[in-house]
Amino acid sequence: MEDATHYIDAINRAGQNSGILICRYCGSKNRSAYDHAICIRCEQFVDSTMDMLQAKDPSLLKSLENIDGALEKRDYESAIKEYDSMFLQRKDPGFLYAEALIYIAYSNYETSLIDYNKEGYMEENSAHRLNSIRLMAQAKLLLNKAVYALNSNAGEGDTPNKRYLTFLSQVKLGHLRGALMNFSALEKHESDELHSYAGMVFYSANDDTDKALELSSMMIKSGKNVLNAAYYYAFCLFRKNKLKSSAMILSQLRQYMDNQNINELAKKLGII
Repeated sequence: MEDATHYIDAINRAGQNSGILICRYCGSKNRSAYDHAICIRCEQFVDSTMDMLQAKDPSLLKSLENIDGALEKRDYESAIKEYDSMFLQRKDPGFLYAEALIYIAYSNYETSLIDYNKEGYMEENSAHRLNSIRLMAQAKLLLNKAVYALNSNAGEGDTPNKRYLTFLSQVKLGHLRGALMNFSALEKHESDELHSYAGMVFYSANDDTDKALELSSMMIKSGKNVLNAAYYYAFCLFRKNKLKSSAMILSQLRQYMDNQNINELAKKLGII
């Protein structure tokens, strides 16, 4: 591994010398030195400031605030209802994808409630297991709806953002062949940033740790989406059992980012 100091310095520069962009799909605040970014939570394309979103769609901003408040209380049902309303009003497949991520988080939460140390017949465990399966099935349904909607709108123009969102949905579905096709198509669009980021996601999902590590390193050095790339870099180091280096990167990153993936990796590394 290269000298980790280089990555720590890059993380600090990205965290300290950046403006804030708001994701219109999940409401996350993203640090970026540019007028765009990849969202730290849902990984969709971001290009709005708070003021821009307030001026363009104030009701959307209110809905995102409601979702954020609900998720803080693990009130997944309220967050899901808010997303249902947002999609009905705007018909944007990005909201289907973001809602699917809520269902996945909800499913994982139900799984976390299973406790084999309980006495008796463990009826509660069975209920949590069935709820987890049901919620994951709903997440997959929404992801498939997002892919269908994106493909149905192909006549409106084959844009990098559509390809990228289709790619993300297919990765979450585990449809890696379709994801690879859309990943390759991004290169034809000459969208270097989206293509590089998608590659990092794809190779990580496909367990090609060395390739994902290489691409995350390149993205950190590029100065774009540094914080996201640093998470993937730390995750790859964890997979390669370089736990000390992974913990060092992640500890620095947590000063500027906070999401479920980072917290889960931090727990595995024993730093929280």
